Amino acid sequence: MNNTEEQLQALLYQCEQALFTLYSGHDQTNRDTAHKWLLTTQKSHQAWQLCWRLMQTDKPPEIQFFGASMLYFKIAKNWGELQEEHYNDLRSELFKHIFTFSPGPRIVLTRLCVALGAFALNTMPEYWSNAISDIITTLQNAGGSSQAIQVRQQALKCMISWVQFGVTISDLGDTLPLVFESIHNPELFDTSVDLIVEVATHPSGMKYPSYMWNFVSSVLTLSESLRTALQSGDVDTSRGLCRVMVSLAETHLKLLLSADSEEKELQGFTLVQNVQVPQAGILWMSSVDDISSEEPSTMEKHKAMYGPVLLSLCQVFMRKVQYPPENVWQGFSSDEKEQFRCYRQDIADTLMYVYCLLRGHCLQQLYHMLSELLAGETQPSWQSVDATLYLIQSVAEYVEPTEESFIPAILSLLPRLPSHSYVSQTALLMVGSYSEWLKCHPDHLRSVLPVLLGGLSQVHLASASTQALRGICEECVQDLEPGSLMEILTHCQTGLSGGVMKERERIRCVECIGHVLSVQDSAGAVEQVKAVFTPYVEGLAQIVQQQPTAELKANLQFHLRLFVVLFKCLDPENENIGNKIHPAAVVLNDILPSLKSMAPWMQDNDVQQQFCLCLERAIGTIRDYMGGLVSGLSELVVGYFSVSPTSGILDLASTLIGMYGMVDEHYRTILLVFQRITTTTLQLLQSNLRDFPDILQSFMQFVCRGLKANTKLVFEGDGYHVNIFQCGLAALDVQESHTVRAACTFFSTFITACENEETAKRTLQEYGSYLVSQVIRGIAGGVPRQCTDYMAEILFALNRHNVTMLSRWMQEVMEVEGFPSNLVTVSQKEQFSSAVLRERAHRRRVKESVTQFSLLCRGLYGTAYAS
Repeated sequence: MNNTEEQLQALLYQCEQALFTLYSGHDQTNRDTAHKWLLTTQKSHQAWQLCWRLMQTDKPPEIQFFGASMLYFKIAKNWGELQEEHYNDLRSELFKHIFTFSPGPRIVLTRLCVALGAFALNTMPEYWSNAISDIITTLQNAGGSSQAIQVRQQALKCMISWVQFGVTISDLGDTLPLVFESIHNPELFDTSVDLIVEVATHPSGMKYPSYMWNFVSSVLTLSESLRTALQSGDVDTSRGLCRVMVSLAETHLKLLLSADSEEKELQGFTLVQNVQVPQAGILWMSSVDDISSEEPSTMEKHKAMYGPVLLSLCQVFMRKVQYPPENVWQGFSSDEKEQFRCYRQDIADTLMYVYCLLRGHCLQQLYHMLSELLAGETQPSWQSVDATLYLIQSVAEYVEPTEESFIPAILSLLPRLPSHSYVSQTALLMVGSYSEWLKCHPDHLRSVLPVLLGGLSQVHLASASTQALRGICEECVQDLEPGSLMEILTHCQTGLSGGVMKERERIRCVECIGHVLSVQDSAGAVEQVKAVFTPYVEGLAQIVQQQPTAELKANLQFHLRLFVVLFKCLDPENENIGNKIHPAAVVLNDILPSLKSMAPWMQDNDVQQQFCLCLERAIGTIRDYMGGLVSGLSELVVGYFSVSPTSGILDLASTLIGMYGMVDEHYRTILLVFQRITTTTLQLLQSNLRDFPDILQSFMQFVCRGLKANTKLVFEGDGYHVNIFQCGLAALDVQESHTVRAACTFFSTFITACENEETAKRTLQEYGSYLVSQVIRGIAGGVPRQCTDYMAEILFALNRHNVTMLSRWMQEVMEVEGFPSNLVTVSQKEQFSSAVLRERAHRRRVKESVTQFSLLCRGLYGTAYAS
């Protein structure tokens, strides 16, 4: 370490020149050379002395920074070079330079503080046992100047890093009082808060409950400061202190609830009481979960203690979810409005947790809040009324249908609400959210229905009205009298055909109409369907006769969505139909000619998806009442698929086959669909099936659906099943996991069908060896690892239905040298075969054996295979 002054000055000069080249040079080669030389010098023994000269006050900041970095590197990486007799001198120099650089530059000061941290970590606890407290004390004693303030700031930041590194609360016992003292210094407030939060949330704190209780006591000393900040409107201070208390309470809630003395119990309660802020949402959710999971006696005790605190949150939440003044709200950007919506939703979710614990007490509190607002002589602010209605809405999902004390009282207050569009919207949505409750209280349902229907004709209420009315119709339509049903139908028909509503609101009207017509007798429903939807049937016919344009596409999609929704909701009970016509079948029959004329549109993926969804919904709703429409649908599906084979139309064909493949009157039609779709698909895939993974997947599902619906569809005809089987073998060799899964499901279903189908049995006997070989190859690495469980399903099915043949096939393929992998031995292959063959009833065990064998074959299984 003892170099001559002349040598050090020469080295210092070289170092400075290298840094100038690195920072300012234009030749990249020279810069690279300088960089390498500086790295080498940094590792040298002379660096221990050189670093201080680089930090001389007359040097440029970049030179000083490199010197501080060099010092940190030596302490952190080359500590072993330093003898213990030099520790004290090094520590003194570190403090001296920290004080020197306290005015700046900050990057140098920060690097020196990091170096001090590295020094402390290297010398604790043998040489410097009280490092943390000594550092704080030294900095505290440095004086009250602004430069000492900056040093303390860096020290606090340094301690944050130490806590993150692993210094526990037990190591900070003597230091924390100084930290809590620093929090009262405005210049140190933010950093002190960060440090206290770091200590409060560090997982290691849970190992030291006694230290944490002392920490809780220290945090509670900040309560008065918090109250003062809140009263004076000091947002920054109150936010920081709330952050401290929320972090502590959230992290150590179980500790607070498990207090073993009245003093600690009071401390825990006081802390929780201090954090009645929406930002503590996680705390309130956790507290409800923890209290609800306690023993009954303990739970009741904590409910009694914390219940009033939780109830008081209703008032806090009511203030926080209020809209700002209208002039401010109108200035919000769309992003800001979305953030506010999410903020309100977070608070609503929190209140829902509170309600789950306190039930009627919470609802009572909400009712009293609303009634007090509306009982005063002065008009309440619309924001406060809207906020209270929003909170009442937020707990609707968990209000028991038997509740009869407060919901009726709340509904009785609706006529007294102030006239404001936002209040009216929230009131409508609130009523709609209680549709399940209203179902059990039809008298109240009749009283709120006029309010909902009245909103349909108002632009600013149409959205909320249609949402609320849709919820009522879904839940309560069977409990409404014919007069009310006709009112809903009339208002929705007017809204659907008028110019007030947007598209999504008109679609909701269709949903309501569908639900209403579903409870009418078949003849009446058919008549009403004709009256309401004939204009849209005609509109669809006009659109499809024209050449596609962007404007027409939007209109076409609206019409298709309208019929999708109608087919979903227009679903009468079978007894309402009897031997009559299904009203949805009438609609389908009317639009079928238009659907057959959509060929120019079917190349558009968006339109095709809507087309397929429309027919899938129709089939799912009409079901056994399709009658002669089956042949028309079959012709439509086959025709479009032959021209434009896509997975969407193939999936639609699967729905058709699954629904009518076992119905005798439709069998010949469905058989023709199956054969023509199969022929078209196999021809398409013959060229290169890897180019069409989505169609291959859908085809495997299509055939599987056919097997499950009626095995004759697959095995009746000239050799379709053989070609399908071969296609399935090829599908087992692709890399798309969804396609592989569909192929595995097909083979499992095919193997099961062999018990009753001789044709299937002969096909399996002929190609079973290829199937087993393909499965084993896939397990060994031919397909993605997540597919091995699917492959195991095939082996399990073979084992259950044809164990003799499986045993022979596995023996044949396993005898091939090097198959399925050079990484497995003959013994391991024998063990795997035995493990599979002896598990005819335990699917899970077969999957476990397959997984282990797969890992072996892929070189990922570290130990010898054991079955």
